[in-house]
Amino acid sequence: MDLVYNVNYLLSMLTVTSIIFIILFSFYSILRKKVKITKIEEFRTFLWKNSVKIVLIISTVATLGSLFFSEIAGYDPCNLCWYQRIFMYPISIIALTGIVKKQKPFIYIIPLALLGLSISTYHNISRLSLQNYDSNFCEIGSVSCLVDYFIYFDFVTIPLMALTAFIIILMISFVGMKK
Repeated sequence: MDLVYNVNYLLSMLTVTSIIFIILFSFYSILRKKVKITKIEEFRTFLWKNSVKIVLIISTVATLGSLFFSEIAGYDPCNLCWYQRIFMYPISIIALTGIVKKQKPFIYIIPLALLGLSISTYHNISRLSLQNYDSNFCEIGSVSCLVDYFIYFDFVTIPLMALTAFIIILMISFVGMKK
């Protein structure tokens, strides 16, 4: 087994785990007014207390993952991937600064994550709906936005990894802002 395969597989597993977390956490958040489960409320408290650290970990893994894909695995990023990186990379720095200053910098993180989420959503939708041709935007660069360097579990791709990271960052940020 080589390094690229192992890292791709690990990041794909993290993505699947994150998607499961997003679904379960969303359902509980909707039902929480009717049903309170003590252990899940304790978990929400844990998320609230450690929200900036969790955002730092997620954004750093996403940043290092994207750098691994382009610099070590040799996957050239498309235009949309570059724009998503523009919004992901500063989140790590802002979260680290928040930890050092003992602040919750979600007022800065949320707009970046929302913009990144918007681009990532467009990227994933265009991949699903435009399988046979590129959009005009994607034809600008040297790499098509529809290139799949790998697909794990029949659905996990690099654009889906980015989308999942932005969603988790937003969820944790909103939990961190409350209380």
